[in-house]
Amino acid sequence: ALLGRRPARDAESEDGLGDFDFDGGDAYDDYEDESPDGVGMELDEALLTKGQPEGKVILPSKRSFAKRFKDPEAGARVFQMAGNLQGRLSQTFGDAAQRSTGVLREMKGFFSSELEQVILKITRPNEMMPKTKHVENLLVATHDTPAQFEVYPHILKKLWNRMLEEDWRTALKATYMLHKFAADGAPQHSVELKKTFASMARQYCARHKNTYFNLEQVMNRDFSEKTGGEEEVGFLSAYMRYTFFRTRTFRPHFAEITAARSAKDKAGILLKIQRLLALAKNVAESSTELVDAEVAAVCLEKVLEDAAEMMAVLVNRIESSSASAGGRDQGDDDTQQLVDWYQENVVPT
Repeated sequence: ALLGRRPARDAESEDGLGDFDFDGGDAYDDYEDESPDGVGMELDEALLTKGQPEGKVILPSKRSFAKRFKDPEAGARVFQMAGNLQGRLSQTFGDAAQRSTGVLREMKGFFSSELEQVILKITRPNEMMPKTKHVENLLVATHDTPAQFEVYPHILKKLWNRMLEEDWRTALKATYMLHKFAADGAPQHSVELKKTFASMARQYCARHKNTYFNLEQVMNRDFSEKTGGEEEVGFLSAYMRYTFFRTRTFRPHFAEITAARSAKDKAGILLKIQRLLALAKNVAESSTELVDAEVAAVCLEKVLEDAAEMMAVLVNRIESSSASAGGRDQGDDDTQQLVDWYQENVVPT
């Protein structure tokens, strides 16, 4: 408004601006293109932008600016006012950008801190099962995050750190949380989880001086006899083997079984199912001495729940294939033998 509108010039004022009331109605009075003394005050937009880069406005030089006034001092003062305004605006925008960067950094730190706190609560070194609300908080976070954002690299690194703690219960609970992500995580991030886990398993972890999710490194930890003996460490090993294989092989609800189309794909899926069932059986067998550990019981329950769902999906696939083909083939018979083996060896009596 100050550059676009002007009052009548008082020729007797020292600065050439006259007794203008900036707070009164004078600031909004219309003016002619030419002032009474013949010099216009309106700044032509074309003059300001001519020859300048697109999207930027650079003020004319002090000398060319002053030529628009009969009183050079008045032109110099207006130029100085405009320059000061430009400087303040630049500083304001710079401060705003700096503040926004700081806010983003604080938000990242906040969410990282929140994630750390939740994982610490889930992996407390006791024999109680993790609280459902903490587990659900992490699961909901993956479900609420759009597919274009990666959610698992940071989470998996923190879980791996907890798996390497010297208390077997902390390591077991961290493995259980990984199992929950593999079994109940967000569908839009299921492929990401498989790829991220497989990729990290080949990456070197500078903090622990080995690759991520190296089972041998976990088993070589000096677990305290006070918190875990041979039976506890044996169960932890069996459960980790199961969870690691399940995470890198199958998405939630075993979508790979339904998606298999060719005979080669079906044969490959059957081998993976058989392998996972064998690992599930090992978990069940290694849990017999841990009847008093609630955390071990909840892990075993999740394994059996997994196996039951997987076989239900497989049986449903057999029935739908048989109905569409008008009969069973040798592949279906092989699958049925696998189902029978599962019922005899894995399903608890």
